[in-house]
Amino acid sequence: MRNTNRVSLITSAILLVISITASCISLNSNLKYDQSKKRTSAPADAFVLVEIDQELIPTECKTSDPEVDCEKLISELPRIKNSGSGSGLMVMSDAGPAILTAAHVCESDAPDTFKHRGIEITILTMTKIKVHSPLKGSYHADILRTDRVKDLCLLRPEKIFTHPVPLAKREPSIGEKVYAVAAPFGISGKNLALVFSGFFSGTRENTRFYTIPTRPGSSGSAVLNENWEVVGVLHTAFRDLENVGLGTGLHDIKTFLFSPVEVIVETPDF
Repeated sequence: MRNTNRVSLITSAILLVISITASCISLNSNLKYDQSKKRTSAPADAFVLVEIDQELIPTECKTSDPEVDCEKLISELPRIKNSGSGSGLMVMSDAGPAILTAAHVCESDAPDTFKHRGIEITILTMTKIKVHSPLKGSYHADILRTDRVKDLCLLRPEKIFTHPVPLAKREPSIGEKVYAVAAPFGISGKNLALVFSGFFSGTRENTRFYTIPTRPGSSGSAVLNENWEVVGVLHTAFRDLENVGLGTGLHDIKTFLFSPVEVIVETPDF
């Protein structure tokens, strides 16, 4: 009975600690891709819902308590499944066309080890990422790289399914109209992509402010100017002020996408 109680307590505690924060944190085949392709409307073809599925597997237990049977405890601890979603956009990078999103969409807060009442549990995290385009289908994706400080993540989908959206040549000015294609609360589907509009409102401590509706699931959505070029990426929403979104700026995005790290990759046709 005592061991059963430990299993229940440890499982509940792990569930409290672990979360995929893909919701916003508070406070065709013969055509070559063409980055110069001019867009006349929102790039719904390049937008994706980023879906994350994780399985957390307890693998090892350590304790100095002689009454604890670690082998039995590990065998009784369940595998914990966790899921979340965010938004992303196909852009060009030094690795070729790839999906740009927020780092906290790609990664969870799952620890490698978890301590509870003198028992240390080692946790193995298995992650599967899938991107869903409302117009182009669904594809598995792998993480190319992340930057937790800038809150940016780059994903390589198994297929390059559309033209990448170009980056803007300059930052927006205060009062400029901006847009975002996003999937708040996971709202997306075949022939369905939510397009939001607002204004660039300035910068504080290297964080860009946009009056774009931003809710959980909007994280990772690219901010676009009136030429449908990327000027930012949303990563944070205010709990009580849904029409303000915070994000990363153009300079940091360019640095992230075209880093000095050598990346060798074959870019397929689509």
